[in-house]
Formats: sequence, C-alpha cells, structure tokens
Amino acid sequence: MRDPLTEQIIAAAIEGSYLKSTGLKRGLVINFGSPRLVDGIQRVSP
Repeated sequence: MRDPLTEQIIAAAIEGSYLKSTGLKRGLVINFGSPRLVDGIQRVSP
C-alpha cells in the first residue's frame, strides 16, 4: 500500500503529462481520500 502523499504526487505527474499532450495550461488533482477535501486539492501546471 502506497503513502497517500506519494499517490498524490504520481497523480500530479500523470495530470501534467495529460495537460502537455492536450495543450491545456492548468488542471486540478483532487484526492477524495483526504480527511478534508480542501486539503486534497492541488493545482497542476505542465
């Protein structure tokens, strides 16, 4: 089982590659497993 922080970092890296391939400038990674939803939101830029 991976650490939730590690999973969030991996998800951000995957989101960054999606943003590069689609040409979009910003994206959000939302971790629904965090105790507070606000703590699980991360903005990603490629």
